[in-house]
Amino acid sequence: MVRRIAPFAALLALVAAGLWLALSGESPDVVCYASVDDEVVRPMLERFRAETGLRVKVEVDTEATKSIGMANRLLKEGRPGARPRADVYWNNEPAWTVRLADAGVLEPYDSPAARDIPAAFRDPAGLWVANGARARVLIAHSPSVAAARPSSYLDLADPRFKDRAAIARPLAGTTLTHLAALRSLVGAAEFERWLRGAAGNGVAFASGNGSLAREVGRGARAFGFTDTDDFAARRAAGESVEAVFPDQGEGQVGTFVLPVTVALVRGGPHPEAARRLYDWLVSPATEAALSASSYATIPVRPGTPPGPQAVAPATFRAAKVDWREASKHVDAVLDLARSILESK
Repeated sequence: MVRRIAPFAALLALVAAGLWLALSGESPDVVCYASVDDEVVRPMLERFRAETGLRVKVEVDTEATKSIGMANRLLKEGRPGARPRADVYWNNEPAWTVRLADAGVLEPYDSPAARDIPAAFRDPAGLWVANGARARVLIAHSPSVAAARPSSYLDLADPRFKDRAAIARPLAGTTLTHLAALRSLVGAAEFERWLRGAAGNGVAFASGNGSLAREVGRGARAFGFTDTDDFAARRAAGESVEAVFPDQGEGQVGTFVLPVTVALVRGGPHPEAARRLYDWLVSPATEAALSASSYATIPVRPGTPPGPQAVAPATFRAAKVDWREASKHVDAVLDLARSILESK
């Protein structure tokens, strides 16, 4: 069973963060819960409303509880005897989507708009599908790494880079999912050795991926892990940054690529409109629009060209991750991360 870790105050903040895209005072035609950034969600769903005429209510996570806050809310609303309020869940990573699927919160759906999406980016039982992906890269301040360039997650614990690296606090969002996937590949003992070693090596734990990228962009830290869209934002701002796709050598784990997932909520109040929104979100046109937006997602369909700020998937070797297996490591990563952060 998925542990409920978001405090009541976080849930209140989540409710307060709800955004109406429908006309004030009117009932929505469909409700979308989203753990994707608000500046991406709002214009995309405004486009959906303009194209279909369907009124959308969207509620978004807070940055501090990204994915976890919304997952806990969906679990609460999906328990026996409760009444689900959401129709569609649009999540920025796969681990919590898998956990919701395993908890029976999601509804299988064979969307005709998604049948050409490769198997690596869809649940075999039809419980979710990806409409894009983001890679976990090392954003590096070019002047700061001119003499020694990082190339692996191991470099966060390397004495050569003492007090120079950063990672977002691995308590939510893509950083938590990234580290759960890493633990699933390298094993519990090796993972704990590395994360404790990184903390002992002076790694800064940033409040989020965006703030970390900004710190690196201004040279306060030499490098750190972030998502490709956060790297793209710093590059678009004209900062002296570069992206390193880590662990590309023989025998190394590869670069982690996190699908952005779309799922139907079981028992949602607007099933017909929910399927229309789902179909629209996973369509080739929406996939291309997301890649061309500030989200800069990596397309999941081979025929969809990446947007101007997005990276092409063929330019690096991706880690091979079983997301159901990775989702089982989330709680252990949380426990370890909390113990490390509390001791600092």
